Amino acid sequence: MKSNPSRTLFRTLFATGLLAAGLCSCCPNHNTLTQAEIADGWQLLFDGKTLDQWKDFNGDSLTQPWHVVDGCIQAAGDGSDLSGYIVTKKQYENFILDWDWKLSPGGNSGMLYHVVENPYFAVPYVTGPEYQLIDNEGWEATNAPTRLEEWQKLGVDYAMHLPNPDSLLVNPQGEWNS
Repeated sequence: MKSNPSRTLFRTLFATGLLAAGLCSCCPNHNTLTQAEIADGWQLLFDGKTLDQWKDFNGDSLTQPWHVVDGCIQAAGDGSDLSGYIVTKKQYENFILDWDWKLSPGGNSGMLYHVVENPYFAVPYVTGPEYQLIDNEGWEATNAPTRLEEWQKLGVDYAMHLPNPDSLLVNPQGEWNS
């Protein structure tokens, strides 16, 4: 993530979806920055080893079932709001977020951003948009006969903006995407 101070403060949020255990949000190799990236202001949010830079949404520490598996951030359990939401401890203003991810069969999760932490908000998705991460076909097969609407599918700004399908280049479920 590259910081750029020019807006009011928000937190970057990594959120569970209906099946958070299906999300693996990390690089296929160890998370590192080149000297040029460091000089340009990029910062790692996840080192591939610990969740030291993360905490519960509206909390002071990380208490929910989030852990590191094979260099990836994962949540144990069956997903839902009960899996909890994690945010970076540090606040960022205007930023560029770059991450690698893949989904397990039927996986459903997302990356929320520009969320506001305040005890008034029990869940972060009422305060910030979500980049939807979901295995479209696998989720529908697992949850049939429920069908996903276009505004719920992979790569959408959930319930807000649909991506241009010609520019949405996604590898098949189980492979790495950026």
